[in-house]
Amino acid sequence: MTRLSRKISIAIAFGLILLIMPSSVARAQTDDAAQRADEHVENARGILDGGFVGSNHPWYSSEDDDATLIPISAPRARSTGDPWYQFILDFIEWMSEPLFYDVNMWMILLTVLILIPLIWFFVKLYKNRGKNLGGGAEADFDEERTDAQRMEALPFEIKPADNLLDVARKFAETGRYADAIIYLFSHQLVELDRAHVIRLTKGKTNRQYLREINLRELRSLMEQSTVAFEDAFFGHYEINKARFEQCWQRIDEFRGLVMRGRAMA
Repeated sequence: MTRLSRKISIAIAFGLILLIMPSSVARAQTDDAAQRADEHVENARGILDGGFVGSNHPWYSSEDDDATLIPISAPRARSTGDPWYQFILDFIEWMSEPLFYDVNMWMILLTVLILIPLIWFFVKLYKNRGKNLGGGAEADFDEERTDAQRMEALPFEIKPADNLLDVARKFAETGRYADAIIYLFSHQLVELDRAHVIRLTKGKTNRQYLREINLRELRSLMEQSTVAFEDAFFGHYEINKARFEQCWQRIDEFRGLVMRGRAMA
């Protein structure tokens, strides 16, 4: 065999190899892809057939390996023959349907009806706190006391008088406005106790008496007198005529508010 013919034979063999190799590789890749596709299909069947815990796929039939129809019940249409109270039954059924977990509207309504009186009770208890302090005999709150007993229960010491307001007026006429405001404030506390708006009891503070006053306007008026009294009695500040008259000129307003406060007591 000549050198030329040998080269031709080698070229032909090499060409055949090049033609055969792509088809073999393609066939191998096709077989591998088909095997992977089969695995995916089997995995999907396992999932749809209950492979996940608690899974449920009513639209898939494992027997036929295909989708299936889901039976849907049509909503019940109210017939013309329904009783007149049908809407009540529908409302009860709606209230009984669970909103989340096992909680329905009946439970929520019952909870609200229980909470509202409890909240009102605790608010009332908070507003009336302090009325039973100081060994206060709340049971005998309605028992009549004398003015002398009321003055003895004041949170500060004063010289007893038959008419505290007259004493305050006389001090004001002589320019002793600090003493005048002390007796004016004492008169107001005694009147509030007489009207059962507060309960004068040894050991209570002026702030506790203010909290016992339910009528807002009356409490605001008494706050003005309380601050002036505390400045004069505890702070020993000078009370001028103008400041005293700011409290004194509201005596008639005080009397009217006490009558309203008594009705709320």
